[in-house]
Amino acid sequence: MELVITLLVVVALIGLAVFLIQKARAATQAALVVYNEILQPYLACVRDSALEEAYRATSASYQRETPLERYLGAYQSRFAELGPLQRWDNMRSGQEKDLISGSAFFTYTLDLHFSKQVPRVVFYIDVKASPRRIHATFTKHSSRSMTPEVW
Repeated sequence: MELVITLLVVVALIGLAVFLIQKARAATQAALVVYNEILQPYLACVRDSALEEAYRATSASYQRETPLERYLGAYQSRFAELGPLQRWDNMRSGQEKDLISGSAFFTYTLDLHFSKQVPRVVFYIDVKASPRRIHATFTKHSSRSMTPEVW
């Protein structure tokens, strides 16, 4: 009898592991699709100084908090301080859920390689939004410290 119970527990654990692996794989694939459809073109626009086009890839709530003039001014200051954007590296992609609001976000931590400096930036994209747009951006200072900023 104990052998049967042990076997049932092992089978259940294996089934749970397979389920979690498949769920993680699906989330990773979805995050990759959004990265290719939203962030890659957005950053290409920033690199090419097509900032008004890049701004259109941000969400309505982002645009309410950051009007176009402020967005353009922030990038002009960034380019003056950091030089042009040359390339970017996706350091980490994931998915987070806000337990209070129930909102779910794809998160992307990227190193943005400007000619003079390489800031680490976190982008949030609402999972459920249609169409998906950049919801928020933060400068990452350390493993626990981020500042909301225009990126």
